[in-house]
Amino acid sequence: MKKLFKALIITMLVVASCLCLFACNTDDGEQSAKGIVYKKYKGEDFYTVYDYVDDGVTTSLNITAKDGIEIGRIATGAFDGSSLTEIIVPNTVTEIGAGAFKNMKKLESLTLPFIGKTAVADGFINESAPSDDKSVDASRTISYLFGTEEYDMGIKITNNYNADKNTTCYLPQTLTKIVLNPKEDYVVPMYAFSGFVNLRTVELSDKVTAIGDGAFKGCMTLKNIELPASVTAIGKNAFDSCKMLDTALLLSGATGVESLGNFAFANTKFASITLPQSVQTIGESCFVNAELQTITLSKNLISIGKEAFSGCKYLTTVNSTTVTASKVTVGVFAFVDCKKLTNSGIDLSKFDCGANCFMDSGVTIA
Repeated sequence: MKKLFKALIITMLVVASCLCLFACNTDDGEQSAKGIVYKKYKGEDFYTVYDYVDDGVTTSLNITAKDGIEIGRIATGAFDGSSLTEIIVPNTVTEIGAGAFKNMKKLESLTLPFIGKTAVADGFINESAPSDDKSVDASRTISYLFGTEEYDMGIKITNNYNADKNTTCYLPQTLTKIVLNPKEDYVVPMYAFSGFVNLRTVELSDKVTAIGDGAFKGCMTLKNIELPASVTAIGKNAFDSCKMLDTALLLSGATGVESLGNFAFANTKFASITLPQSVQTIGESCFVNAELQTITLSKNLISIGKEAFSGCKYLTTVNSTTVTASKVTVGVFAFVDCKKLTNSGIDLSKFDCGANCFMDSGVTIA
């Protein structure tokens, strides 16, 4: 009798263990020993990627639909510590959790449908809005995706949005390439990549319509980026202090750009630039303290903001032969301290100059 009772107990324990194992592996989705772990929450018609287990082989991961159902979310910490070198997130995803890609020490390339938590993020500061609405929190930046946890081989990035607001995050040293592939028309948010010093290459799809204020400010190694024809505006400080920027590549296909924001190319080091023919306005201090030597103005240019070329001490030539406007309005101090610019390097007949437009330069106005 005791033997029968013991056998019965053992059988019950085995059955209970099996049931527990089954229950643990069935959670409205599917788990696997290696690779992506999905979950389909009740009431949702998409899958969430909420974990990834390295298989020791895969280095490049292209996240695709599961069983014909779209992937709609990447959960917080989903790829925490993964050794993947490339991840392609589909543009069906509408939300990415904080630190989804944290502690990824080998990540080199990341394709995203938007920057930050969601595709809903401001590109330009609304000057008439309350001061609190002008700030940019981390959830609108690339930093949000990598979290605030410090780790070996993580680059410390501190973004200051307002005088009293900043966020410090850690990004992989290895990450040098971002591909942005939105599902719908999209403005790169304010300060989206600001301070990302290791970023070298950015690829933008033709759904990108504008570059937000400060979007790439301080990206000191950014070189390879080409604006698509869909981009119509470049915001304030958008490429401020991008020391290695290849402007020939940047603007080679930017046939739709109409405005260059204030300080958009301040403190840059490129020697020459040819503006797309579509550019109508150059913002205030747009090229302040740039190491620009030659600029070819655009056909449709109508105004140059105040101090636009202030401190461009190497500027020698402003080519205005293509400008069709009878007069281009030029703001005050527009070419102040451009000491190498002389009358032979600029056609004054094209400009309606403000006060002290060429102060402390080599240009004289009769």
